[in-house]
Amino acid sequence: RELSEDQKHEIKEAVELFDTDKDQDIDYHELKVSH
Repeated sequence: RELSEDQKHEIKEAVELFDTDKDQDIDYHELKVSH
C-alpha cells in the first residue's frame, strides 16, 4: 500500500524524533525506547 504524502511526512517526523543519533536509521534499541 502506497503512503500518502501526509503519512510520509508524519513518518519522517517520527523517525527524526526517535532517531537519537541523527543517522536517519532507527535501530532496534532506538525503536524500543520509543515504545
